[in-house]
Amino acid sequence: MITGFNLFHPLANLIYFLGVLLLTMMLMDPLALVILLIGQISYGFIISGHKKVFQSFRFSFPIGILMVIINPLINHRGRIILFELFGKSITFEAVLMGAMMAISLIVIITMFVSYEEIVDYHKFIFIVGRVLPKTAFLTTMTIRYIPLLKRRYEIISFTRRMIVVTEGNLMSRIKSVNQKILMLLGWSVESAITTSDSMTARGYGLVERSRYQSYTWQVRDSLYVTVSVVLLSILVFFRIEGRLYMQVYPDMVVATRDMIDYLLYGGLFAFVNIPLWIEWKEQYRWHYSGSKN
Repeated sequence: MITGFNLFHPLANLIYFLGVLLLTMMLMDPLALVILLIGQISYGFIISGHKKVFQSFRFSFPIGILMVIINPLINHRGRIILFELFGKSITFEAVLMGAMMAISLIVIITMFVSYEEIVDYHKFIFIVGRVLPKTAFLTTMTIRYIPLLKRRYEIISFTRRMIVVTEGNLMSRIKSVNQKILMLLGWSVESAITTSDSMTARGYGLVERSRYQSYTWQVRDSLYVTVSVVLLSILVFFRIEGRLYMQVYPDMVVATRDMIDYLLYGGLFAFVNIPLWIEWKEQYRWHYSGSKN
């Protein structure tokens, strides 16, 4: 999907997602994590659609719930005891820490939904290919083969269903799955050899690698990167100074919020939602130009 933020330079796109990832790992403050979560969900709805976001929830929410449940069971630190279970204390601090870790996980998984739409493999190769060409190539091939193997396995399964009416008992089904995997491996090895021979015949690696797409750095990229780096630097600096952090262990300390904290929350909200504002701006310009015509 070609959108406003997608038209920016790949390095500008990558800075945003790396910044979100860095802040998610550094900030252990419930309100800050909620701001990150709302920002990523909102942007995911705009750029990827609600279906893909909800599909990611099917994976991230159960894991998040397990983290909330398991952390109090294995970690009994804290002074606020909610109840006793099997002679062990279930503390509020452990539940809160599990919830914050769960939100962080959901933020990261939701972020990658938008990342897949914005930073495709062409942009990834453009950024990393010149510095680490072999790493970029192997990463791209690995990412490509995951959906490719899935599609090939579905083709093999469909073909066998057309030939074999039923697979019988459990042992027959296990044998059938084993045969499907052997077919898939044989198909993949044959395809890999063909790809290798084709790349060798075309002289891959003999000269500097060319690019399928070329991206130019523009004024908007400079403005965006400047604003983003400034906001990110401020947030990281004050996090190192002890802001945007809730102490949970050994004693939970709820610090009094002052004007600096509220300004930091505003800066975090601005950083997370800059791409969303870019999308809204482009949609407004599109509809406005259409209405004038």
